Amino acid sequence: MKAVKNETEIKGIIEAHEQDAASLTRFLFWIEQQAKDLFANSNSDGDEKNHEEKDAKTIEDHNNEGRAAASSSNKTTVSSAAREKRIDTFDEYFLAKTVEKFRADGSSEFVGPSFATISSFKANGAIIHYKPEKETAAKVTNKGLYLLDSGGQYKCGGTTDVTRTVHLGTPTELERRCFTRVLQGHIALASVEFPEGTPGPKLDVLARHALWKDGLDYRHGTGHGVGSYLNVHEGPHGISASSRNKGIETTGLVPGMLVTNEPGYYKSGEFGIRIENMMLVKESQSSVDNGKKFFRFQTICWAPLQKRMINTKLLSKQEVAWINEFHAECYRRIEPRLRDEPEVLKWFGEATSPLD
Repeated sequence: MKAVKNETEIKGIIEAHEQDAASLTRFLFWIEQQAKDLFANSNSDGDEKNHEEKDAKTIEDHNNEGRAAASSSNKTTVSSAAREKRIDTFDEYFLAKTVEKFRADGSSEFVGPSFATISSFKANGAIIHYKPEKETAAKVTNKGLYLLDSGGQYKCGGTTDVTRTVHLGTPTELERRCFTRVLQGHIALASVEFPEGTPGPKLDVLARHALWKDGLDYRHGTGHGVGSYLNVHEGPHGISASSRNKGIETTGLVPGMLVTNEPGYYKSGEFGIRIENMMLVKESQSSVDNGKKFFRFQTICWAPLQKRMINTKLLSKQEVAWINEFHAECYRRIEPRLRDEPEVLKWFGEATSPLD
């Protein structure tokens, strides 16, 4: 059954996810540096605008200027006119193309996106399968949540699919609370151990329970199977509360399967939040009960979560420990790939440092 990956496939999948995490980490560093430069002393109200005219700046122009600004300890102040031109092209479509370029530049194994990138700002983030178009893309500022759901195909044998939600300025308390509730659901699912024969839908409630405490929910499945350098959506297994797909209700999760963990929350007209990592089903060390083995998940996406979005007052000690262990694993796996990039590595070290 192709849903169950063999050892060779798993090795390629892990390699692809490490390469992908390094590229996504570079992008997350870059976008924060861009925001600091572009929106310093900004009084923008953050309203999205459709642009009738686009400046002719290319991704390479933005990248060169952003990297120069990030690597120089004595930044030259960018003129107001130049900054305005860069702000005008800093939109959802541009960022979707930029993250693709970071992946292409970051790995010779990268073949192309594994699906059309979801790059959405503020209210567009509440549109679950939003796809930015060049002519109508919203300008991204430091006054709202930016959701990026993207992935790649890698020749070493991996298909990636990862979502990060970030704020390029100061998030509201509501945004932080909703993000934290989504994160708590993500942690609950990632941490569970379950007996063999358990189909994904029996685990779906774990990802929603924290949201339910605040009367919140989301209208999509929690996880889907993923191929090995193949389809980004692959059956027969998955994790969902929906009864439309009968196959996932009868397919038990077994070691070697890949499944995503992607709870979210979408406030119509305001913002969207999703946190997505891919997980590999593995055998647990728990004791066998009545002849049944127990299984667990290994998270295999290693790009950092944005810590300023987390309201630690809502977290248990176990949840804080999970976040710190996750970030320690991110650093352990990805740091060797960033050693020649001191500014990125410094940022990455801070991004993965333990929560206070």
